[in-house]
Amino acid sequence: MFQNWVLNFPEHDGIRPNENFARELMQLFTIGVHLLNDDGTPKLDAAGRPIPSFRQADIEALARVLTGYTFPTTPGKAGGFWESEPYYLGDMIAHNAPYHDDGYKNLLDGRLILYSGGGADDEFRAAIRMLVEHPNTPAFISRQLIQKTVTSSPTPDYVRRVADVFRNNGKGVRGDLAAVTRAILLDPEARGARKIDSQYGRLREPVLFWTAMLRALDVATDGWNPYAATAWSSQQELFNAPTVFNYYPADYVLPGTTIPAPEFGIFTSAEYLNRVNQVNDLLYNADQPWAAQW
Repeated sequence: MFQNWVLNFPEHDGIRPNENFARELMQLFTIGVHLLNDDGTPKLDAAGRPIPSFRQADIEALARVLTGYTFPTTPGKAGGFWESEPYYLGDMIAHNAPYHDDGYKNLLDGRLILYSGGGADDEFRAAIRMLVEHPNTPAFISRQLIQKTVTSSPTPDYVRRVADVFRNNGKGVRGDLAAVTRAILLDPEARGARKIDSQYGRLREPVLFWTAMLRALDVATDGWNPYAATAWSSQQELFNAPTVFNYYPADYVLPGTTIPAPEFGIFTSAEYLNRVNQVNDLLYNADQPWAAQW
């Protein structure tokens, strides 16, 4: 977020504000790239094609909203937009015009209109409220959370039930993630007989497979982390994803099927053998002197 948002400045000398975080904010974290039904299935146009949820003009407008923020002030230093230096322990500081683009903005076909003269914080908060209130967000976020915690192939009914809780937690509150989490884990599809369905469940990605083994075996350590040295062979170096889209495609399906299975995007035959070797080394070789050199 700091990398793509901090020191984002209004258009000058033909250079427009950085659009990267604006695109990610919509594409990855709120509404997704296509309009959705309440059950997470895509809405289709008359030709049967998915309908985009935003356009390039929306990215450009949101990028203009995300201008005017600088690093938190380093203790003992004077603050200022350009005078600030990289310091990450705290919230970014908002500056209004001329560091913030306070011109007229229209996002998502009038879903949010911001008139000239607005401040950086007010405009940002208004944009976030608009994205949370967008009809896509409950289904998009709910499906992603189900896939990461319960099963890669939730039924549309499962997604709809959880999205309903996102829209209203029963007390009129939208976006209550604690309530959403309870709905995900207590849903009949998470607790009931669908567990025997051959399409049910999810593959543990490498780092979760490894940490689950350590917990199950009650492993103690003096700080040495063998996974850090073997992660490259599993295509999942922790905190070093190759792209903003994670280590594997979110829309990956099992080859020859339509079954969603994102984590299988990096589960190759080599990774299958790699996991067997990791288990063997953990059980039989982790206490050997040469193992510390991994």
